Amino acid sequence: MKKQLFKLNNKLKIIYNEEEYSSNIQDVTDEYIFISIPVLNNSYLSLKEDEEIEVVYYDDNELYEFFTVVAGREKKSMPLIILEQPTRLKKIQRRKFVRVNHFVDGFYKKVNLESINIKSKDEESEEGFKAISIIDLSGGGCRIKTEDKLSLNDTIKLRFFIEEESLNLFCKIIRVDRTQEGKYECGVLFLDITEQIREKIIRYIFELMRKQRKRGFKC
Repeated sequence: MKKQLFKLNNKLKIIYNEEEYSSNIQDVTDEYIFISIPVLNNSYLSLKEDEEIEVVYYDDNELYEFFTVVAGREKKSMPLIILEQPTRLKKIQRRKFVRVNHFVDGFYKKVNLESINIKSKDEESEEGFKAISIIDLSGGGCRIKTEDKLSLNDTIKLRFFIEEESLNLFCKIIRVDRTQEGKYECGVLFLDITEQIREKIIRYIFELMRKQRKRGFKC
């Protein structure tokens, strides 16, 4: 069963000294998982035989956490780390659009999508953006806090950063609440998001959830 679960070329994150090193699966047997040398910012992780490590495994539709032991090294067409098959896997619940509290600065401006040609969306004017705070995030949308009054069904262009990558998404306002401090909290639905960008956001969310659980925070 576990051999079938671990698939060639699927991603792994090796958690080591609170850092996250990226790797992928190169081969699988009943007893072992063969992975590429874990890397973080062009720095390779040197793992020793019999060392216990924490791993996050990305399946197509699920995420798993487990602990395992380094069984050794092997060099075929490339250097590999050999991990023992884990005795226990912990499945991370992955609803399609799981939401996590996340505070990050962003920018928005109102737009009229009907007046923007689809082919020219990326070339749309950079003027008129206003600062907002993103207070939670999911693969389908987010919640923002702003001093400006927005209305239901308003369309906006939203800009924020994930892992130093700028995301620019056209969105629809689907909820507006007035806060005690006189600001507005708005539910936002992503309109034009690609599956590639959605998957990037979802993976980012689960990394946040894993870190928050370790620190005792409530998602």
